[in-house]
Amino acid sequence: MHREASKVWPKEDGSPTPAYRMIDLYFPDYDAASAAVGTPEMQAFLPRAFELATGGARAVFADVEES
Repeated sequence: MHREASKVWPKEDGSPTPAYRMIDLYFPDYDAASAAVGTPEMQAFLPRAFELATGGARAVFADVEES
């Protein structure tokens, strides 16, 4: 598994910057990603992440395609 985290840059117009943060988790295939969701670590992480996400949270599965 590979992971990355990022934060949205400040807006150029000076308006308030949203407190968005993205966490990307990369797995070799769908089966590996699906299995990871059932681990004790992820079972503890997901509810806490949704609790801390005061602006809402989304979790998606996606294929990364080479262009």
